[in-house]
Amino acid sequence: MHMLRSMYLPAYNCLVRLPYSLDPFPTSSPSETQSSTSPCSNFTHYHELVTLDRFISLLAHKDCLLDTLDLYLPREEACKDLFDLLQPKSHLEDLIAEQGSRLGVVVL
Repeated sequence: MHMLRSMYLPAYNCLVRLPYSLDPFPTSSPSETQSSTSPCSNFTHYHELVTLDRFISLLAHKDCLLDTLDLYLPREEACKDLFDLLQPKSHLEDLIAEQGSRLGVVVL
């Protein structure tokens, strides 16, 4: 899956509306970039990574349909719901979890 994520990350980043994105595929874990005494150091679940995985499965499904059918939705139409609703929602969930755990309001 890491190979697919690396392959499709540039296409994903091109479709994300700014400023609605963190790095969905971080190169280091949060505990490496933050001190171990930080309450946010246990934050390891990224909702945007799930959205990236759904984007990859959508494109793989579209490629499969393209090979078998002449009628299919263009890529822009297929990704509309993903980037109009799901990606900003997952970004907001990540921000709330990160800020909430930093303030001690949310326990992950």
